[in-house]
Amino acid sequence: MLFLRETNEHIATWEGHKYTKEQAQQVSGIKKIMWLNQLEPVFSELVQLAEHIYLNLNEHSRYESDVPYKDLRFAREMRERFPLHDFRRAAPVLHQIRSIKSDIEIDLMRRAIDITDKAFDRVLRFVKPGVTEYEIEAEIVHEYLRHRATRPAYGSIIASGADSLPALYR
Repeated sequence: MLFLRETNEHIATWEGHKYTKEQAQQVSGIKKIMWLNQLEPVFSELVQLAEHIYLNLNEHSRYESDVPYKDLRFAREMRERFPLHDFRRAAPVLHQIRSIKSDIEIDLMRRAIDITDKAFDRVLRFVKPGVTEYEIEAEIVHEYLRHRATRPAYGSIIASGADSLPALYR
């Protein structure tokens, strides 16, 4: 099942085109498509039939937060609503699935690498004394957009002069 946010002209004006049920079915191959406002009753019914509930939390070794983030709040809510269910970690399954790439994914990764290479080449030709860090970042973003990438995969960390050295080496 796929749940979509129902759209209208106002939403399309501010957020861009959203798929109709038919378009989403054609693109995804998923036959059962419903509007997002139908999620709660369907979800509650499906949970009652489930043997296991897999919950996704941020299990990255470098992630640390004192603030309960959205996935953690959802996990707590599910445990309160369905205390007798068997809850499991989704991370091991997701890590395994993520390691398997389709030909399309591999092609997209190669394209992203090629665009990143072009961005670095552009920056190397652009950098000279007096150029600011934000100008360098603008060149990187320009190259991504020029090649129809929506954005960089990761944020730039650009520093020069004393800013480029850890305090230990200053």
